[in-house]
Amino acid sequence: MLRPADIGREFLYPLTNTAVLFSWLALFLVIEFAVNGGILGLLLLLLVLPSFFRYLMRILDARARGKDPGPLTVDDLLWFGDAWSLFVIVHVAVVVYANYYLGTSVGLAGALLANLLLAAVIPASLAVLAVTRNPVECLIPRSVAGVIRRCGPGYWMLPSYLLLVGVLIWWLNTTRTPSFWLELLTAFLVFAFFALLGAVIAPCKLHDEVSIHEPAEADQEMLTANLLRERTEVLNHAYGFISRGNRDGGFNHIRVWLEDDPDPDAAWQ
Repeated sequence: MLRPADIGREFLYPLTNTAVLFSWLALFLVIEFAVNGGILGLLLLLLVLPSFFRYLMRILDARARGKDPGPLTVDDLLWFGDAWSLFVIVHVAVVVYANYYLGTSVGLAGALLANLLLAAVIPASLAVLAVTRNPVECLIPRSVAGVIRRCGPGYWMLPSYLLLVGVLIWWLNTTRTPSFWLELLTAFLVFAFFALLGAVIAPCKLHDEVSIHEPAEADQEMLTANLLRERTEVLNHAYGFISRGNRDGGFNHIRVWLEDDPDPDAAWQ
């Protein structure tokens, strides 16, 4: 279970990690411009939305491994590739449906009950998605329940966080807080949530010893493509060091990454 100091560190992670901070601000500003940019803004929004959701999943995946996600890359702007990471859009759509449709057809009580249930299961569903990279798997109740069971009592901090954030945003909206600052705060709280989620499941080591059953669909081809992409990114970063005269820094960047590569010999070749 996370200590208070660990919780505070992960909550402030989007502010204390330079790469995440600049990625958060860049995505937020571009989305703000796109929302108010008319037709051209709509096209820009369609371009940048994949990178927003994909980067959130990168934060979750990295913090679950105790690592840093790094900055945004060109690949984050693509709709194809790592399609599993865009499935978080479905989670967002379900929440929107619960708040707007149920709020009008069932009433406030129905919407509140739906939000309580969603807050309880969505963090675990996102964790399953990050671990298995399989959209089908994260919808299976047994897999979701398995993550909740492995995380123990500390898991319930996450639903509580979501509910508190919802109440805070609602209250700030009623106080006529300027929309720019309200949306900036919301973006920060979303980034902080994914960092917290990763930190909560990190002690369980779900990537190494998953307590849920095997993914419903084999996806070795996607995993291989992702590994090749990561290797290419490492080489590009190393080339950046070497081209600026920092030869030792470039080779050290490669050596550090090779420590976590599943096949270091093949990667080096």
